[in-house]
Amino acid sequence: MPFIEMADVYGRLDLKQDLVTFSANNTVLQGRRMPAQECPSNPFAAGLQMANIDTSTGTRNWWPNYGNTQMPVECYAACAGPSRHDDLPSAYDCASWNSFCLAPNAAMWHPLSENVPGIFSVMAPFQCTFKEVIDGLSSTIMIGERNGEQFLYGSVFHGHWRGFLTGIRINSTTRSFADPRLQNGFAPGLSSYHRGGASVAMADGSVTFLTDSTDFVVFNYLGNRRDGQSAKIP
Repeated sequence: MPFIEMADVYGRLDLKQDLVTFSANNTVLQGRRMPAQECPSNPFAAGLQMANIDTSTGTRNWWPNYGNTQMPVECYAACAGPSRHDDLPSAYDCASWNSFCLAPNAAMWHPLSENVPGIFSVMAPFQCTFKEVIDGLSSTIMIGERNGEQFLYGSVFHGHWRGFLTGIRINSTTRSFADPRLQNGFAPGLSSYHRGGASVAMADGSVTFLTDSTDFVVFNYLGNRRDGQSAKIP
């Protein structure tokens, strides 16, 4: 925050508490925009809105279990690669365990390097170094776009699912967002409001646009930092 012109907000946070749950930080962050996370093409980002109404409460809550009703949309998220969600395959588009879209031994809660196929872990405090990106920085996705407003657990300051999985196709059509509560059991994939694809930043700092037609196998290889596949950006 001090480096993106939000030092005043940062100075009001209690760093000994979590970001929002039952803490004074909730008051500081509630309704606070994060311009650095707002994609210009996303119609929900600047307005702190959800794409769908939560039918359990009738409101547009980001985190209804804790009452945080106005949190900023997270348009840019870390790539967890071909990881998994709980005891399910990583998403509707990944049909089998120990495959290109669900790396062997991938564990969202485990901080060890061998259990984290992407540069970032889904939920564990894993810290990746450059030397652990075995497939090369230019061949590994670091950050990408996602439509966080389509998920109840999708805000910048939420502690769960701070990323996207490559086991979900780009702008996947296999999912329904009619009721955001139904999406709580699945992590989001790469998605955007750009026509035909979404942007990603590779680990070497380069930015590229991946189309919806990107080969699914190649996409997952690009999300895995250590699968031994020297996949290149299409």
